[in-house]
Amino acid sequence: MESPEIARHFIYQDNGSIQGYISMLRFFEKTWLFHHHASVGNARAGLVVLDQIGSFVNDVFNMDSSRMQYVLCYFRPENRFPNRVFGDYARHLSNSRLCSIDDFAHVLLRKNRPVSPLPSSFTLEPSTMSDLCELDDYYSSTSGGLMTEAFELRPGSALETSIKEIYAKKGMKRDRILFSLRKKGELKAFFIVNVSDVGLNLSNLTNCVTAFVLDCDSLSPDHFLSACSDVARTYTEDEIAFLVSPTTYSEKNGLHHDKVYRLWAIDIRYSDQYFEFISGLTRRGKVTDD
Repeated sequence: MESPEIARHFIYQDNGSIQGYISMLRFFEKTWLFHHHASVGNARAGLVVLDQIGSFVNDVFNMDSSRMQYVLCYFRPENRFPNRVFGDYARHLSNSRLCSIDDFAHVLLRKNRPVSPLPSSFTLEPSTMSDLCELDDYYSSTSGGLMTEAFELRPGSALETSIKEIYAKKGMKRDRILFSLRKKGELKAFFIVNVSDVGLNLSNLTNCVTAFVLDCDSLSPDHFLSACSDVARTYTEDEIAFLVSPTTYSEKNGLHHDKVYRLWAIDIRYSDQYFEFISGLTRRGKVTDD
């Protein structure tokens, strides 16, 4: 094919019945997203499909036009299969510049819930290049991982073709809008608003808001929720998922998150060790499903 597809699904079966699937979705121009769903007790089949994905990733990565550089996966820490095949590798490698993990609190907010308006000392506006630099500095100091690069949030990281244009050519919607919450000019929180068609919304992870609280000590939960309410107006849905970082902000301020999602990111240029790791698990069969 002349250019990589925007989606791929890998279905695995046992005795002719479908046991689960792993989907891949082009999340940004040079970043793809895994989405895993498996039945209990079918871990080995899932590993076989991960091997197939490895072949697919290798083929796409080696295409001159693909520009694939990063692969992401969200998973719940308590789900043993993804925690083993993704989390264990990141911990084994112990190099966040090659493979990183970041946690987010999953908070569901109703768009029309009553909240107080933001005080006049606050502004919520489209993000600037300066805000991207500040977010990158914050993320580098607190995580040191790949997320800002994979999300194309580092100044100058986005390529000439936006993800919105890529999907529009296929008749689908996939967009991203960035907002910054400031108090008296100082950046307090950063919002990444991902908007997708219903058919592309994988477990509310591609049609949701990723929120970074950069000043946990001085940003009150009321002001944060007021900003969230304003950001949620971007969507047509009544209930919006927010992935909030750091998770401690949600915990300390009673934001009532129902679960935690772990974002796994890998730089495909250095992925040979990972797929060798998966092949080793497949040969040994030493993995437990969720």
